Amino acid sequence: MVTNYGNDFEHLYGDLANSKSIVIDNKKYKELINISYELTFSTDFIFERIPPHQPDDLNERQYLIRRLFDCISILENDKHSRRAAYANVYTNKMCKCISMVQVFIRDGNININEFYRSQHAIRNFDFDVQTASILMDMLTHELNVQPGKITVFVTSFHKDC
Repeated sequence: MVTNYGNDFEHLYGDLANSKSIVIDNKKYKELINISYELTFSTDFIFERIPPHQPDDLNERQYLIRRLFDCISILENDKHSRRAAYANVYTNKMCKCISMVQVFIRDGNININEFYRSQHAIRNFDFDVQTASILMDMLTHELNVQPGKITVFVTSFHKDC
């Protein structure tokens, strides 16, 4: 069951704080599973200096940007396509936290669905939000459409205890 938090991050973080603890690799975490939330797109946010938690997070961002051009090409040929999606298959040992990205145009708006295997609520959250915002900004300019929703689906949304 997916719990949809919309833009209610106070509720999301409250549920995370009250969740059960789990242990992974001898570290204790609080975790919510199978959740989704929506991001409000803002161009102001893309210019803030937000460092990645790990160098591989920046590599992941660059990979997502490169692959986005495949989606742009698909949507330029068929603005109603649902096939503008890609799974993130990396050739090195990156974390691979963002496992799939799908973009689609409906009612003149570009929408992004991001699927996360894992997302840390504190360490890399702002960097991940900025990455989604950069992708949206690129799509709106390349396809000359208005921004729509950015919906994030997360299998394991967690933080350290």
